Amino acid sequence: MAIFFFDVLSPDDLVLKDADGLDLPDLEAAIVVARRRADDCKSYAQFGGRPVAGWSIEVKDASGALQYAAPIRPLAGASPLAQEEA
Repeated sequence: MAIFFFDVLSPDDLVLKDADGLDLPDLEAAIVVARRRADDCKSYAQFGGRPVAGWSIEVKDASGALQYAAPIRPLAGASPLAQEEA
């Protein structure tokens, strides 16, 4: 088992740090958690019904090393006309 941390990053470089982490069997399990959390955070990736690119969840190990990054995609139905590149 290993501890993994799941930080949420905004397009403006705001970081919502995971202070507790999760004790998981391996990196594969951490990636599954990150993808589920990214799916749960879809509302973060839109503003006024328009998508906002650049949100993600970073998986870090106990040493703080980045192991994986899962993009947070906007909710379905958000207008693609406002898509901005991060």
